[in-house]
Amino acid sequence: MSCLAGVSALITWATSGIGRAAALELSALGAQVALMARGRAALRATGLAVAERGGTAVEIVEDVTDPASVRAAVEHAAAVFGSLDIVVNSAGTAALGPFADGTAQQWQAMVETNLLGALYTAGAAVEHLKAAAAGPRRTADLITIGSVARHAAKAGTGVYAATKSAVASWSEGLRQELEPHGVRVAVIEPGLVDTALTAGLPRGPCGAHRAGRCRRHRLHGHPAPAPCRHAGRSPAYGHGPLSVVGPRPGVARQPRRRHLYRRNARPGCTGLGRRARPLPS
Repeated sequence: MSCLAGVSALITWATSGIGRAAALELSALGAQVALMARGRAALRATGLAVAERGGTAVEIVEDVTDPASVRAAVEHAAAVFGSLDIVVNSAGTAALGPFADGTAQQWQAMVETNLLGALYTAGAAVEHLKAAAAGPRRTADLITIGSVARHAAKAGTGVYAATKSAVASWSEGLRQELEPHGVRVAVIEPGLVDTALTAGLPRGPCGAHRAGRCRRHRLHGHPAPAPCRHAGRSPAYGHGPLSVVGPRPGVARQPRRRHLYRRNARPGCTGLGRRARPLPS
């Protein structure tokens, strides 16, 4: 499948989690990918994974909290590929726990990485995206990874949720600004995802499982550690991967996807539409 053949994509924090999965998926769809992160060894590993799947990748060491580093990296990627059609802001960090136990350094790191890092990357790439949208493809995409935490902040997640709320508000304003230029702005807001960022969160069977109300466990007799839609529950985020506590306590629903292809939607295969395949783990 090569519906993104000839398209160039830039992904921040492409060495792990959602960023790495996005890089592999975009490459599998035919895009050339620019991998950006701080760790050279981890970048090399992701670059090799792309190459093993027959893709093309350029590895760029940069720090999303340093605007000069970000601009230099974006310009390098644009020079190598000749254009930038897709930018994925996937850099993020979280220091979860009671607010009173937090430190100024932790709060600053979340603001600089989750919010300012996205602003620096978009600011450096926006003219390249406009130029790409004016070309034969007639569109370009700026995608930022948000979080359902902004809709249902829990104790211990307030500062993290605040940064994601800011990302969503900024993205909506930017979407309206760039829509006339053919640049689509999207925020994807997943729930709890099994990445290094969430490795330290407590896991265990949820209340529905303990009370015997988990349908999968009831029908098949799986023990508590077996996977089901509740098995990955964390007190910080509610019911399991890719879900968020619903309008009533204990009710789960799928995560919201904001700003995805509203009036500026275009038909055809982009690999980034409403029916996009799940990203590889």
